[in-house]
Amino acid sequence: MSSWQAPIIVGSLLLFAAALVVVTLRRAWRRSEALRAELEQANLELIEANAAAHHARESAEAAVHRKEEVLAILDTVLDSSPVAFALYDSSLRFIRINRAFAEITGHAPIDHIGETIAELSPSLVPVLVPSLERVLAEDIPFRDVELTLDGVPNGNGTSRHWLASFYPVRTVSGSVLGVGALMLEVSERKNLEEQFRQAQKMEAVGRLAGGIAHDFNNLLTVMSSCSELLLLDLAKDDRRRSDVEEIRSAAQRAAGLTRQLLAFSRKQILQPTMLDLNAIVSEMEKMLRRVLGEDIALDTALDPDLGFVRADHGQIEQVLMNLVVNARDAMPRGGRIRLRTRNIAQHDGDPLVALEVIDEGLGIAPEALPYIFEPFYTTKEQGKGTGLGLSTVYGIVKQSGGDVEVDTASGKGATFRILLPRYREAPSSLRASATDEEAPRSRATILLVEDEEAVRSLAMRILRREGYTVYVASNAVEAETVFAGHGSEIALLVSDLVLPGLSGIDLAQRLRHQRPALNVLLMSGYTDRDVGAFQREMPNVGFLQKPFTPDSLVGQVGELLGAR
Repeated sequence: MSSWQAPIIVGSLLLFAAALVVVTLRRAWRRSEALRAELEQANLELIEANAAAHHARESAEAAVHRKEEVLAILDTVLDSSPVAFALYDSSLRFIRINRAFAEITGHAPIDHIGETIAELSPSLVPVLVPSLERVLAEDIPFRDVELTLDGVPNGNGTSRHWLASFYPVRTVSGSVLGVGALMLEVSERKNLEEQFRQAQKMEAVGRLAGGIAHDFNNLLTVMSSCSELLLLDLAKDDRRRSDVEEIRSAAQRAAGLTRQLLAFSRKQILQPTMLDLNAIVSEMEKMLRRVLGEDIALDTALDPDLGFVRADHGQIEQVLMNLVVNARDAMPRGGRIRLRTRNIAQHDGDPLVALEVIDEGLGIAPEALPYIFEPFYTTKEQGKGTGLGLSTVYGIVKQSGGDVEVDTASGKGATFRILLPRYREAPSSLRASATDEEAPRSRATILLVEDEEAVRSLAMRILRREGYTVYVASNAVEAETVFAGHGSEIALLVSDLVLPGLSGIDLAQRLRHQRPALNVLLMSGYTDRDVGAFQREMPNVGFLQKPFTPDSLVGQVGELLGAR
């Protein structure tokens, strides 16, 4: 090798080595860049994974929180619901209940968990357990099951009623976990249904009473009046007098029962006037003491500033008598009865007057209280009382626009409170004076209108015995025909209220239109017409309650014609 070739070879080798180093460094740099990119990608993926994990953790925590919120809301809904809810396991032990169900058993909700019905409320076992066992055995729901629980307190001692549904509860896999129960209390609805049925019964009896009262009172009028006439004709030592007196007495008792039936059904004809209850109590006090006997004391506490009431005087006396007798019967060993009157000022209604009858007797049992105003319902022994006393009171007061309240407890006596609308003062009522056009009693002519032949014949005999001239008619058409021919003579119209075709009131109005001075006496044992309103609108209108006696008929006629 020449001297000049050696440097060239060395330089070439150095160049080659440098190139090799450059290539190697480039490859290393590229590998490092790739590794750095991979590291960055891995770092990004790690960051994303961490973010995803954090999001997943937050989502899980949010889901748990939402679940807790939903469960809390469900608990609030369950506990706020009026529907009683209970969840039982397959052994009929409580898993979950709400407050409404806890109220039924009388134990706190927490006390139920893990316990059975028998351990908490044995009285509920025969009511609930059969339905729960049936659901487990048949694996089907049972809906609209009516339950009555007698052992559940409700403030007045009466039974409570529920409408229940029972259904199987399953796990996710489909196996039966236990039984769910929903119970909605329907006691108020049941009570309303019972009151409605009671109202229907009373309405039915009222319709029956009203339907037969007219004809029945006509028959009683004939019986009582004929017996009176027979007694007038029989000598005092006649042996037949006792039989006739028994007939008269029986007719009077039958008439009293008819009046009671009409009173409780609110069909009786009332003649309301302004009354002072203090005066009525004072007038009856002596008679009431005789009725009560020596072993029962009677006290009165009368409000001197008592307002007036508008009612039928005789009916209010009957109300007071019935309540006092009822109070006496509630105290077989004697005691004290207090009669109290007072004014009651209502914030949300009209002022009232109260008449209270307070006794120290046996009281009224809770189970009997809903039925005390039913006709023929009585807690007295067989043969004592008709069961119409309180129903009569209720009917009279209701027909007079009032109400009856009862405060009582077994063994602690009873207070019956009669509430009637209060009036400030009694208006004066001046009877219209007689006119010169009316005939004197001795020469008076009467038009008698009665569709029942026996009553018409009887009344005609009674009036003619008193010296009256009497024309008769069986209906309004005949009466108008008679009046057309003898209107100037007729001083008094005596008419039944219930006539075929035109009623007695309508007939009186038509005849009064022709002759305004005509006196009117209306008779009836039952009518839907407001006789009191007609009497207020027209002067010289009397009313005679059937069944009547000869004395009552003659007395009313004489009052209208002569005793003005």
